[in-house]
Amino acid sequence: MELRTIIQQLAGHTNHVVMMSSGNVGGAVMFSPVEAEKFEAYTRDFRAMFFAVQADTIMTYVDLFLEPEDDFFTQEPKVYTSWDELHPSSQGYAEWYKRLYPVLIYLLR
Repeated sequence: MELRTIIQQLAGHTNHVVMMSSGNVGGAVMFSPVEAEKFEAYTRDFRAMFFAVQADTIMTYVDLFLEPEDDFFTQEPKVYTSWDELHPSSQGYAEWYKRLYPVLIYLLR
């Protein structure tokens, strides 16, 4: 089922739907440069889809994507990336939470 359809079905049952995806998957240190480029492109495509769905539904999209030159995951991977070199560390998840929390507070006020 398409995301837009799911959000439209939920619209009759709630005032808010919040969607959050990952940051730039291509920024994960586990990937070779070729893989990183491919996964960054996928991340950009998914991000564009979330923005498009947000534009005409009740969904609020929390954008975690940062350009590589601004991305703390790529700048300090030992701090923000887990031992598996793919997932965020506790500090990485804390940074994402800092971006999610104000959106939730705003919507739930």
